[in-house]
Amino acid sequence: MAEARAALERLAAENSVSPFDGVILEYTNRVTGGPVMPTIACYVQFCARGRRPRPIATSAARITT
Repeated sequence: MAEARAALERLAAENSVSPFDGVILEYTNRVTGGPVMPTIACYVQFCARGRRPRPIATSAARITT
């Protein structure tokens, strides 16, 4: 978690901030470079204190074959 937090804070300082998501990163498998689980992607998100992301309608569902 310390590495993820450092990466999120670095991106936030570089102004890589979305008005909808703040800063968001996908966890990856260090061996394969792919998702951490075969069926589920995992993300970590950072929103600066005092800032609220803008609302957005999304669907996180996706089917791949």
